[in-house]
Amino acid sequence: RLLEKLKEKNIDLNKLKLIVSLNRYEEKKNLDLAVLSYIDYVSKYVDKNDINNSCLVVAGGYDTFLQENIDVFNKLNSYINTEEKKNMNIFFLRNIDNNERSILFRTANIVLYTPKFEHFGIVPVEAMYCGAWVLASKSGGPMESVVDGKTGSLLDNENPEKWADKMNEMLSSDKYFDNTSMNNDEL
Repeated sequence: RLLEKLKEKNIDLNKLKLIVSLNRYEEKKNLDLAVLSYIDYVSKYVDKNDINNSCLVVAGGYDTFLQENIDVFNKLNSYINTEEKKNMNIFFLRNIDNNERSILFRTANIVLYTPKFEHFGIVPVEAMYCGAWVLASKSGGPMESVVDGKTGSLLDNENPEKWADKMNEMLSSDKYFDNTSMNNDEL
């Protein structure tokens, strides 16, 4: 369980800024952007003494028989292969159940939705329904479902630095971030 992993790292759940990306481990889902953006966010904006106040959870469908899933998972892990990056609290979960998915949505401060030109995408809608802010690519379905500046933010580029800057803006503002709804017992 995620809660056990967080406790092992002595993460203060009352201060935790939880960033979540929920998608299948497929290349078209652009999960690289989520991981690289978070790494940039932590590198630029998180004081080393506060490193345990934020984490990224990448969760989604994973089939051990699909080479693409294996390749994407391994590629994402390659981004955190240094000791410094291993300490950035990036967790990869595979094949979570509906209860875990629901908990992640309800406890997330920001849900990253990185696919480009996705037809509709239910992830942003579910995230917003659960009260999480969405940071999504300004293309496809999110342009119809995410109200920029009200339920999240839409970015028209895939630059991890820009996504990191927007994450920082969102997590630094009371407008976007309110951890009073977080239920740590559910993690």
